[in-house]
Amino acid sequence: MDRSKLKKTIIVSLCVALGSQIHFQFLSNGFIVALSVLIMEVFIYCYEDLKPMYIAFMTAIFAPLMRVVVLAVQGTLFMALKLTLPDVAFFMTYGIVYTFFYRFVNQEPKTMRNFPYTIFIADISGNIGELTARTFLWHQMMLTPGTIAALMVIAAVRTGLVMMVVVAIESYTHFMIKREHRDEFHRLLLQASMIEGEMRVMEKNEKEVEEVMKQAYSLYRELEQRAEGSGTGSEADRETARRVLAIAKNTHEIKADYQNVLSVLQETFMGRMDDQTLSMDEIISLERSNVAVRARERGQDLTFYYSRNASYQVKQTFKMMSIVRNLLTNAAEAMGDRRGHIRIETWDDRDSVYLSVWDDGPGIEEEDLDTIFLEGYSTKFDEKTGNIMRGLGLSLVRDFVENDYGGRITVRSTPGEFTEFRIAIPRERIAAGDAA
Repeated sequence: MDRSKLKKTIIVSLCVALGSQIHFQFLSNGFIVALSVLIMEVFIYCYEDLKPMYIAFMTAIFAPLMRVVVLAVQGTLFMALKLTLPDVAFFMTYGIVYTFFYRFVNQEPKTMRNFPYTIFIADISGNIGELTARTFLWHQMMLTPGTIAALMVIAAVRTGLVMMVVVAIESYTHFMIKREHRDEFHRLLLQASMIEGEMRVMEKNEKEVEEVMKQAYSLYRELEQRAEGSGTGSEADRETARRVLAIAKNTHEIKADYQNVLSVLQETFMGRMDDQTLSMDEIISLERSNVAVRARERGQDLTFYYSRNASYQVKQTFKMMSIVRNLLTNAAEAMGDRRGHIRIETWDDRDSVYLSVWDDGPGIEEEDLDTIFLEGYSTKFDEKTGNIMRGLGLSLVRDFVENDYGGRITVRSTPGEFTEFRIAIPRERIAAGDAA
């Protein structure tokens, strides 16, 4: 046994020994029913890396020793030893029987199926070993049919209590694992939806890069033709043409890098996550929590409200998550340092489903209403760095709503009072399965 396991075994045995001080008298003078057995069995179940026989044997040392100290204070040392030595027989018999059953009878790892009857038999055997020791020490026959029947009842009760504790521990463990997995899954979904939005921007940029490459190559051909037909200055034109051609080649490399990044993201990450579906309620709950946490980190005092009048499983989940997140982020960022309220509402009719995001922020000037959805447009800036925001959020929202969902987005605002973004999407383009 290595040092760490030995240390852990000693600690467990001391805990069990402390539990032996909580007991009640049973059958005869010195024979007790203690809490220590329950504690030991729970530890044996939970600590897979520790050998039960070692735990039992060390407990056979520590538990009687503690009782000897307590009883010696109240009487003579000889009487204390006479009362507690049989405890050694109990724990050693328990450890031997438990180990024997798992090694030669069960012949399989410990499970919820074989653990109860093993500890039941080990408990009875330990008590029989203890009463046998008391019979020799006290010269009084204690192993009678009635006593053995009583020991079976005690073993059954203790086994039942232990299994209740074990089931509670297992249930709590499974609950925590499930919760951790759920939180990790939600975190991955949030990351995936962010990547989905960035991939859409990258796809647009890729097309723009390709257009730059085409224009550069076209300019190169014009310069080459001019140089060939020119008598003077042709070398300067050729030099300019070579530089333009280098720009075209570098632009082509940038496009290839974009394609590689998009391919890797799609195959290694989005490919594994793309088949996930969430309800509209889950999407709004996730994104509302995400944006609220970021708002608190910025020191904002925002209150979010959600009015649910329709729910459904959403197709293209990441796109809808990106829509909700960008609308909520836009509302939160528009608030600045002021205290504000953001209200989210969903409803539907026979043909369409609707989403509204309303805030009581500074509003949008009328002349800006036609330009807020343009890519790169933004009225907000980072107060810490002074950098203007990218202005991609609302452009991306409109792109997803109109091009992927076949819907429409409208905005109405009164400066100094409120802003509301409202989305309408055909039911067949968004709802996966029956509405909830």
